[in-house]
Amino acid sequence: MQGSYATNEVLLHDLLSELQSCDLCCDVAVAPPSVYLDQVGRVLKDSGVLLSAQDVSAYPDGAHTGECSARMLVEMGCSMVIVGHSERRACGESDSLVALKAEAALDAGMTPVICVGETLEDRQQGRARQVVEKQVGSVIKLLSQRVKQCCFAYEPIWAIGSGQVPGVTEVSDMLQCLSGWVGGGRFLYGGSVNLHTAPSLFSIEHVDGVLVGGASLNAKAFAGIIRATNE
Repeated sequence: MQGSYATNEVLLHDLLSELQSCDLCCDVAVAPPSVYLDQVGRVLKDSGVLLSAQDVSAYPDGAHTGECSARMLVEMGCSMVIVGHSERRACGESDSLVALKAEAALDAGMTPVICVGETLEDRQQGRARQVVEKQVGSVIKLLSQRVKQCCFAYEPIWAIGSGQVPGVTEVSDMLQCLSGWVGGGRFLYGGSVNLHTAPSLFSIEHVDGVLVGGASLNAKAFAGIIRATNE
Protein backbone atom coordinates (compact mmCIF):
# COMPACT_ATOMS: atom_id res chain seq x y z
CA MET A 1 0.00 0.00 0.00
CA GLN A 2 2.45 2.57 -1.32
CA GLY A 3 2.38 5.41 -3.82
CA SER A 4 0.57 8.54 -4.94
CA TYR A 5 -0.15 10.03 -8.37
CA ALA A 6 2.92 12.24 -8.10
CA THR A 7 5.38 9.67 -6.74
CA ASN A 8 4.15 6.96 -9.14
CA GLU A 9 4.86 9.21 -12.11
CA VAL A 10 8.41 9.91 -10.96
CA LEU A 11 9.16 6.30 -10.03
CA LEU A 12 7.88 4.86 -13.31
CA HIS A 13 9.63 7.39 -15.53
CA ASP A 14 12.88 6.82 -13.62
CA LEU A 15 12.47 3.06 -13.97
CA LEU A 16 11.76 3.21 -17.71
CA SER A 17 14.75 5.51 -18.13
CA GLU A 18 16.96 3.01 -16.29
CA LEU A 19 15.67 0.15 -18.43
CA GLN A 20 16.39 1.92 -21.73
CA SER A 21 20.03 0.86 -21.39
CA CYS A 22 19.08 -2.66 -20.27
CA ASP A 23 18.75 -5.54 -22.71
CA LEU A 24 15.80 -7.26 -21.09
CA CYS A 25 15.99 -11.03 -21.09
CA CYS A 26 13.13 -11.55 -18.65
CA ASP A 27 9.53 -10.53 -18.06
CA VAL A 28 9.16 -7.45 -15.85
CA ALA A 29 5.89 -6.51 -14.18
CA VAL A 30 4.84 -3.92 -11.61
CA ALA A 31 1.89 -4.33 -9.24
CA PRO A 32 0.54 -1.03 -7.90
CA PRO A 33 -2.51 -0.67 -5.64
CA SER A 34 -5.71 -1.05 -7.64
CA VAL A 35 -6.59 2.66 -7.46
CA TYR A 36 -3.44 3.43 -9.49
CA LEU A 37 -3.76 0.69 -12.13
CA ASP A 38 -5.15 3.07 -14.75
CA GLN A 39 -2.41 5.65 -14.20
CA VAL A 40 0.38 3.10 -14.16
CA GLY A 41 -1.01 1.30 -17.19
CA ARG A 42 -1.01 4.52 -19.20
CA VAL A 43 2.59 5.29 -18.28
CA LEU A 44 3.73 1.74 -19.11
CA LYS A 45 1.92 1.56 -22.47
CA ASP A 46 4.23 0.15 -25.19
CA SER A 47 7.15 -0.02 -22.70
CA GLY A 48 7.32 -3.81 -22.50
CA VAL A 49 6.79 -3.68 -18.73
CA LEU A 50 3.69 -5.66 -17.74
CA LEU A 51 0.92 -4.52 -15.41
CA SER A 52 -0.12 -6.70 -12.48
CA ALA A 53 -2.73 -6.27 -9.77
CA GLN A 54 -2.06 -7.08 -6.12
CA ASP A 55 -5.26 -9.07 -5.59
CA VAL A 56 -8.44 -10.22 -7.34
CA SER A 57 -11.92 -11.29 -6.32
CA ALA A 58 -12.86 -14.94 -6.57
CA TYR A 59 -16.25 -13.84 -7.94
CA PRO A 60 -17.08 -12.60 -11.46
CA ASP A 61 -19.53 -9.93 -10.23
CA GLY A 62 -22.25 -9.33 -7.66
CA ALA A 63 -22.68 -7.93 -4.17
CA HIS A 64 -19.03 -7.96 -3.11
CA THR A 65 -18.36 -4.38 -2.05
CA GLY A 66 -14.71 -3.37 -2.22
CA GLU A 67 -13.70 -6.22 -4.52
CA CYS A 68 -12.28 -6.04 -8.06
CA SER A 69 -13.15 -8.85 -10.46
CA ALA A 70 -10.71 -10.41 -12.90
CA ARG A 71 -12.68 -8.91 -15.80
CA MET A 72 -12.26 -5.45 -14.32
CA LEU A 73 -8.50 -5.95 -13.95
CA VAL A 74 -8.18 -7.10 -17.55
CA GLU A 75 -10.06 -3.98 -18.67
CA MET A 76 -7.45 -1.97 -16.78
CA GLY A 77 -4.70 -3.69 -18.78
CA CYS A 78 -3.53 -6.29 -16.26
CA SER A 79 -1.99 -9.48 -17.57
CA MET A 80 -0.96 -10.78 -14.15
CA VAL A 81 -2.28 -10.72 -10.59
CA ILE A 82 -0.79 -11.67 -7.23
CA VAL A 83 -2.96 -14.03 -5.17
CA GLY A 84 -2.45 -15.45 -1.71
CA HIS A 85 0.20 -12.99 -0.56
CA SER A 86 1.06 -13.67 3.07
CA GLU A 87 -0.43 -10.32 4.08
CA ARG A 88 -3.74 -11.34 2.49
CA ARG A 89 -3.58 -14.78 4.13
CA ALA A 90 -2.97 -13.02 7.46
CA CYS A 91 -6.32 -11.26 6.89
CA GLY A 92 -8.01 -14.66 6.84
CA GLU A 93 -7.76 -15.86 3.24
CA SER A 94 -7.89 -19.65 3.16
CA ASP A 95 -6.04 -21.99 0.82
CA SER A 96 -9.33 -22.75 -0.94
CA LEU A 97 -10.10 -19.06 -1.47
CA VAL A 98 -6.62 -18.48 -2.91
CA ALA A 99 -7.24 -21.35 -5.32
CA LEU A 100 -10.57 -19.82 -6.42
CA LYS A 101 -8.85 -16.48 -7.04
CA ALA A 102 -6.20 -18.21 -9.17
CA GLU A 103 -8.97 -19.89 -11.16
CA ALA A 104 -10.75 -16.56 -11.69
CA ALA A 105 -7.52 -15.03 -12.98
CA LEU A 106 -6.90 -17.87 -15.43
CA ASP A 107 -10.49 -17.78 -16.67
CA ALA A 108 -10.00 -14.09 -17.50
CA GLY A 109 -6.74 -14.71 -19.35
CA MET A 110 -4.39 -13.46 -16.63
CA THR A 111 -1.44 -15.26 -15.08
CA PRO A 112 -1.87 -15.70 -11.32
CA VAL A 113 1.26 -15.35 -9.20
CA ILE A 114 0.37 -17.61 -6.28
CA CYS A 115 2.27 -16.86 -3.08
CA VAL A 116 3.09 -19.69 -0.69
CA GLY A 117 5.34 -19.88 2.34
CA GLU A 118 5.78 -20.80 5.96
CA THR A 119 6.13 -18.87 9.23
CA LEU A 120 9.29 -18.91 11.31
CA GLU A 121 7.57 -21.25 13.77
CA ASP A 122 6.71 -23.64 10.94
CA ARG A 123 10.34 -23.60 9.79
CA GLN A 124 11.75 -24.13 13.28
CA GLN A 125 9.40 -27.02 13.97
CA GLY A 126 10.15 -28.75 10.70
CA ARG A 127 6.72 -28.12 9.14
CA ALA A 128 7.76 -25.83 6.29
CA ARG A 129 7.37 -28.41 3.53
CA GLN A 130 4.01 -29.67 4.85
CA VAL A 131 2.61 -26.13 5.09
CA VAL A 132 3.63 -25.21 1.55
CA GLU A 133 2.45 -28.56 0.15
CA LYS A 134 -0.98 -27.95 1.69
CA GLN A 135 -1.16 -24.45 0.17
CA VAL A 136 -0.17 -25.75 -3.27
CA GLY A 137 -2.40 -28.80 -2.95
CA SER A 138 -5.56 -26.69 -2.81
CA VAL A 139 -4.63 -25.03 -6.10
CA ILE A 140 -3.77 -28.33 -7.79
CA LYS A 141 -7.03 -29.90 -6.59
CA LEU A 142 -9.09 -27.12 -8.16
CA LEU A 143 -7.09 -26.38 -11.31
CA SER A 144 -5.70 -29.81 -12.17
CA GLN A 145 -3.45 -29.50 -15.27
CA ARG A 146 -4.18 -25.76 -15.55
CA VAL A 147 -1.92 -25.28 -12.54
CA LYS A 148 1.03 -25.37 -14.96
CA GLN A 149 -0.15 -22.03 -16.37
CA CYS A 150 0.44 -20.37 -13.00
CA CYS A 151 3.48 -18.78 -11.41
CA PHE A 152 4.29 -19.74 -7.84
CA ALA A 153 6.20 -17.40 -5.56
CA TYR A 154 7.84 -18.99 -2.54
CA GLU A 155 7.97 -16.28 0.11
CA PRO A 156 8.89 -17.52 3.58
CA ILE A 157 6.87 -15.22 5.78
CA TRP A 158 9.70 -14.73 8.26
CA ALA A 159 11.96 -13.37 5.51
CA ILE A 160 9.64 -10.65 4.22
CA GLY A 161 11.05 -7.24 5.08
CA SER A 162 13.39 -8.75 7.68
CA GLY A 163 16.59 -8.60 5.65
CA GLN A 164 16.93 -12.35 6.19
CA VAL A 165 17.08 -14.72 3.24
CA PRO A 166 16.98 -18.53 3.59
CA GLY A 167 20.09 -20.44 2.66
CA VAL A 168 20.67 -21.58 -0.90
CA THR A 169 19.83 -25.16 0.01
CA GLU A 170 16.56 -24.17 1.72
CA VAL A 171 15.37 -22.15 -1.26
CA SER A 172 16.48 -24.73 -3.82
CA ASP A 173 14.90 -27.61 -1.91
CA MET A 174 11.54 -25.85 -1.55
CA LEU A 175 11.40 -24.80 -5.19
CA GLN A 176 12.37 -28.32 -6.24
CA CYS A 177 9.42 -29.59 -4.19
CA LEU A 178 7.16 -27.00 -5.82
CA SER A 179 8.32 -28.06 -9.27
CA GLY A 180 7.62 -31.68 -8.43
CA TRP A 181 4.14 -31.01 -7.05
CA VAL A 182 3.08 -28.72 -9.89
CA GLY A 183 4.90 -30.45 -12.75
CA GLY A 184 5.48 -27.23 -14.68
CA GLY A 185 5.04 -23.46 -14.57
CA ARG A 186 7.41 -20.79 -13.30
CA PHE A 187 8.76 -20.43 -9.79
CA LEU A 188 9.78 -17.22 -8.08
CA TYR A 189 11.43 -16.41 -4.77
CA GLY A 190 10.15 -13.54 -2.62
CA GLY A 191 11.31 -12.23 0.74
CA SER A 192 13.94 -9.49 1.29
CA VAL A 193 14.90 -9.45 -2.39
CA ASN A 194 17.19 -6.49 -2.99
CA LEU A 195 20.14 -5.38 -5.08
CA HIS A 196 22.55 -7.33 -2.89
CA THR A 197 20.64 -10.61 -2.55
CA ALA A 198 19.32 -10.86 -6.12
CA PRO A 199 22.50 -12.10 -7.88
CA SER A 200 22.87 -15.08 -5.53
CA LEU A 201 19.15 -15.85 -5.76
CA PHE A 202 19.24 -15.99 -9.55
CA SER A 203 22.06 -18.53 -9.36
CA ILE A 204 19.91 -21.01 -7.38
CA GLU A 205 18.50 -23.95 -9.29
CA HIS A 206 14.74 -23.73 -9.94
CA VAL A 207 14.63 -19.95 -9.32
CA ASP A 208 12.99 -18.54 -12.47
CA GLY A 209 12.55 -15.05 -11.07
CA VAL A 210 11.86 -12.96 -7.98
CA LEU A 211 8.93 -11.20 -6.35
CA VAL A 212 10.30 -7.84 -5.20
CA GLY A 213 8.82 -5.82 -2.36
CA GLY A 214 10.32 -2.67 -0.89
CA ALA A 215 13.26 -2.57 -3.30
CA SER A 216 10.84 -1.95 -6.18
CA LEU A 217 10.11 1.51 -4.75
CA ASN A 218 13.59 2.64 -5.79
CA ALA A 219 14.07 2.78 -9.57
CA LYS A 220 17.84 2.25 -9.51
CA ALA A 221 17.58 -0.67 -7.10
CA PHE A 222 14.75 -2.31 -9.04
CA ALA A 223 16.55 -1.84 -12.35
CA GLY A 224 19.68 -3.32 -10.78
CA ILE A 225 17.74 -6.43 -9.77
CA ILE A 226 16.41 -6.73 -13.31
CA ARG A 227 19.93 -6.40 -14.73
CA ALA A 228 21.10 -9.16 -12.42
CA THR A 229 19.08 -11.62 -14.51
CA ASN A 230 21.66 -11.13 -17.28
CA GLU A 231 24.59 -12.05 -15.05
